[in-house]
Amino acid sequence: MKRNQVLSAVCGLCMVLAAAGCSSPQELQVLREPHAPPTPPGKTAVLRVHADEPESTVSLGMTYGSVKPPTPYIAFAHMVAHMCRENTGLEVIPPHEVDRLLKRKGIEPTLQPEGMQVEEFAKALGCDSYLTGRIEQWRYRYSLFGMKAFVRYELECRVPDRPGILWKVRADYVREDMSERDAAVIAIRDTFRALVEQGLVPRREGP
Repeated sequence: MKRNQVLSAVCGLCMVLAAAGCSSPQELQVLREPHAPPTPPGKTAVLRVHADEPESTVSLGMTYGSVKPPTPYIAFAHMVAHMCRENTGLEVIPPHEVDRLLKRKGIEPTLQPEGMQVEEFAKALGCDSYLTGRIEQWRYRYSLFGMKAFVRYELECRVPDRPGILWKVRADYVREDMSERDAAVIAIRDTFRALVEQGLVPRREGP
C-alpha cells in the first residue's frame, strides 16, 4: 500500500471516533512488568507487527458472510503511531519516516524483523522506547441484520538494551455495525488513553 493511500485511510478511519464517542472496550487489559519504570519521554516508533493469521479468507452467502482481509501490517503500524502521537506526550517517528531513516543508514526496513534486529532498528533511530504488536484477529461478519467487527491484538513497549517489557496491552474488541478497521482505530485510541491514565506513558501537554 502506498504511503498516501495508508495515510488517507487512517485519517478517514479516525473520523469514526466522533460518532463512536468514548465507548467502553469489551476487553482491554493493561499489564505492567513488575518494577518496570514508565515509558521514558522521547522518541518511540512501531518497529514490529506480527500476525497470527496472515492469510485472507472470504466466505460469502446470500444472507450471511465472513470476511478476514489480508492483515494490514502497514496500516496497523500507522494507526498505532497516529494514536500514540495524538494521545500521549511521546515523540513518535511515523512508519514512513522509520523506513527513510533506516535506508539512509544502509539498513533494509521491515515490519517483521528477526531476533535482535528490532534492537538494531531502535538504536539506529535513536529511540528511547519502541513498540511491537501482534494481531490475533482482524475480520468482520455480515448478515441481513448488520455487520459485526472482531479485532484482537497485543501491543508491547520496550526500551533498547533493557531486558523484558515495560508494559503490555491486550485488546479484544467486538463492535456492531462497523468494519474491522474502524473497530481497530477505536481500540488503539482506547489503548493509549488507558496507558496515559495509568501513568505508563507521558501525558500530552497543551491542546
